[in-house]
Amino acid sequence: MRRKLLILSLLLLAALLVPPVVFSQVDYSTATLTGTVFDPHRLLVAGATITIKNPSTGLVKKAITGADGEYRFPLLQPGTYQVQAQAQGFAHAAAMISVSVGQIVNYNFNLQLGEASETVEVSAQSALVEIEQTQQANTLDQRQVSDLPNLSRSFTDSIYTLPGVSSSETPRAQNPGFSGFQSSGFSIGGSNGRNNLVTIDGGENDYGSGQLRTPNVPLDSVQELQVNRSSFAAEFGFTSGTAVNIVTKTGTNDYHGSAYVFFSNQSTNASNYFAPRTGSKAFEQNFVPGLTFGGPLLKNKMFFFTTYEYTKTDTPQFRSYASSPEAQGILTNLAQQNYVAALGKSGNPLLMGLGQKLGFILTPKNWPATGALLDHNTGTFNDWKRYHNWVTRWDYQP
Repeated sequence: MRRKLLILSLLLLAALLVPPVVFSQVDYSTATLTGTVFDPHRLLVAGATITIKNPSTGLVKKAITGADGEYRFPLLQPGTYQVQAQAQGFAHAAAMISVSVGQIVNYNFNLQLGEASETVEVSAQSALVEIEQTQQANTLDQRQVSDLPNLSRSFTDSIYTLPGVSSSETPRAQNPGFSGFQSSGFSIGGSNGRNNLVTIDGGENDYGSGQLRTPNVPLDSVQELQVNRSSFAAEFGFTSGTAVNIVTKTGTNDYHGSAYVFFSNQSTNASNYFAPRTGSKAFEQNFVPGLTFGGPLLKNKMFFFTTYEYTKTDTPQFRSYASSPEAQGILTNLAQQNYVAALGKSGNPLLMGLGQKLGFILTPKNWPATGALLDHNTGTFNDWKRYHNWVTRWDYQP
């Protein structure tokens, strides 16, 4: 009794300390399991009882097939479920079925005649073509999220492994000042990266321009993510680009955790293309330690999972303003030289005077303050970032 009171007190304290969370009207972070029950002659079986159970959390749900022989379990957390079908006069049928975020899994049971004590176990695999889906979508499961190389430790970088995805920052890099708007960083089908909807556990995670509200989500807190590339349903009405649904990990009936460290520096990385050829590499370091821990608070009822990650990044930036040809003098720019010379030979006093003034303006040595400013901002500079990223998830199933 004391243990339960202590747990409830801690939960109440956490509820008071944690800032309010805004939930969307549509839960993008769940899946649906549906199907039809047939007898050996492919006739519909009404009144069959379908039971699903999540072995990790103990969640149990039941449904009864109607006259159409169909069953449906909406709003399921992504994971693997034990599914059983039983009806009077038929042997039980059982299967293990995995569902992913945003997925509609269709699984039909073909019951065999027999005693209720008999069980026919079958293995279920996801169909290569999801006939229940209208949109073009890809899912990165937990194995892909954790195993795919990710040097930046950013959850959005995994999206670039999918077809039709490219960087929306390319125009900005090629044309400085191209756009003053921040974006999600990735483009689907040639979009500008500003029309993407990103959700975390069903809650919106962008400002409407594609820029992420919370960009630094620990990668080890992500269970899986779904990228809807086109033709998605009207429920994703906040976007004309893509809808990315991210699901974080949840606790189970077993305590489990991990600790990790990612490290790289100038000794493990190749030389930066823009680095001056001085014979020694500039200081560069990426240090990311973290840990995860999760488990039950009340078995089969309440669970938690928490992830903490510290990011320490030092990136060298190279500036060569003072050593650029434009800063050395007008004679280094042939076009300017020819233009000023043409003005000087024009014979027109007004144009000749203009040429003299341009020659003075375009000669850097005549502007010592500007030269000093260029010298001061020429060299190698450290672009450093420090982040404390913490994600905690609580789940309760009544």
